[in-house]
Amino acid sequence: MRFVQCLAATLVLLVAPWPATAAGDGRVDVTISHTGTDGLGKRLAASLATELGASRRLKLVKESHERIGLYLATMHHEGTTIYSATWTFGGIADDGYLTSKVGACDADAIRACVRRLLAETDKHAGVLAAVKATQGGAR
Repeated sequence: MRFVQCLAATLVLLVAPWPATAAGDGRVDVTISHTGTDGLGKRLAASLATELGASRRLKLVKESHERIGLYLATMHHEGTTIYSATWTFGGIADDGYLTSKVGACDADAIRACVRRLLAETDKHAGVLAAVKATQGGAR
């Protein structure tokens, strides 16, 4: 199933004329949307936004017509925050699905969870940049 999801995302990316570096400075625009009221979830989302803002490949933006969207939903459960993260690409109204993950973070593991979420986001930015390079060379 994972292979099919990756293949479908790759096929969509190959036919979509979507510039991977919408930020204009070589970085890929990323929006983060967090849903959840638990304290650890809010901390996870804030830490993720802070770390993403310091990235060399990614640029945190409030909105963009060409970007990776990271949708994070969290809820408190027995001293941890349970999260669901979904990555999309495209414009605001026409997002394409990339992948999603579910995980749990306790207070001591927030940094490790942020690193995993950033690594996944960075992986998608790399794929999009490669597709953009391929599209540019084919024209």
